Parts: sequence; C-alpha cells; structure tokens
Amino acid sequence: MRLAEEACGSPQLMQRICLDVCFDLGIRHEQTEKTAINLEGTRLHSILEQSSTHADFGTMVANMHQGPKTRGTERRVHNLIDGSEGDVYRVLLLALAHGNPTMVLPYNLLMERIEAVCTGEPPAASSIVQACRQLDAIAKRIAPTERVLEWTDQELTGTLSIVNPYFLFYLRCSRKLQTLASIKPNAGSDQQRSLPMD
Repeated sequence: MRLAEEACGSPQLMQRICLDVCFDLGIRHEQTEKTAINLEGTRLHSILEQSSTHADFGTMVANMHQGPKTRGTERRVHNLIDGSEGDVYRVLLLALAHGNPTMVLPYNLLMERIEAVCTGEPPAASSIVQACRQLDAIAKRIAPTERVLEWTDQELTGTLSIVNPYFLFYLRCSRKLQTLASIKPNAGSDQQRSLPMD
C-alpha cells in the first residue's frame, strides 16, 4: 500500500519501484511462494530514493527553488522543520513534499501544509499566491510540451495541481531539496548556473 501511495496512480512508476525492490532484495525470478519481506525504515527510503533517480526533474526543482530574480527587496527567510531556512519558494516545495502524497492542493490544504513545514511565521498569503503563479510559469518554461504542475488562479486563492506523478515522487524521495538547502536564496544567475543537475 505504501508503494502504491507513492506511485500516485502511475502504473509505470509502480513498476519502477517494484523493480528496484526486487533488485534490492536480490530477487531475479518469479517466486513460487508468497514471502513476507520487511521494507520499513531506511531500507524503504533507500529504495524509493533509488527509484527517484529515474525521474529527471533536477533542473526544474532547482529553478523552482531559486524562484525568479528579485527586484529590490530581498525575500523573507523562514525557519523550516527540516532544520533549514528558505524563502517562500523553498517553503512551497517542502509543503508539496510534506505528509501523504497529494496531487491536488486547494489553497486551504496548501496553507495547512505550509504552516506544518514552517517552525515560525509562514509566508503571507499574497506571497504564496504569487509564488504559486511563478512555479506554474517555471514548469511551463522548462517543460513546454509537458504538463507537470499547474496553478488555477482564483481571487486571492486557487488550487495547485501536480499533474505528473513522477514530479511529486522526485520531490518527495530524491535528495534534491536536501541538496538545495545549503544554497542561499536570491543568489542570482551565477549561482543558479552552478546548481546540482541530478
């Protein structure tokens, strides 16, 4: 059930995860009998991380994490539950990865997750809505022929939808957000070019 939950309805992603489970357990042939296996804790985390390497969203996540260049005022930095700090863009990405895998996040649910990942005061509502618009724009700019993530704008609210299950899986199970934690927000184009491209 946990594997199916992480696959978010994608048969291809489920097959990939199951294949990596078999590799990890040394299973090379069909088994004649059902056997109980332990996939809890660090072992499962390691398998899911391995599966995430087959989804190449590193560049997109890095660009979303960076956000657009700021003009004048620096973005406010927030303290987060993973021990890092970051601006509204890091807050949003952590919120998407937080809790159970969810493909559709109406504004009220998104706010609940944002409050859950912030240890202090969360970003202002207007800042969140603007950042959601920017995530949508970044996704369309980097993958113009794919539907990855979409923001449906409504007055002072909206819905953030993750259309591609592989994107959510990558966000949740890869080390990308952990790697980006040490990169200073608003570092500009020079640092953006040096972001890890896994």
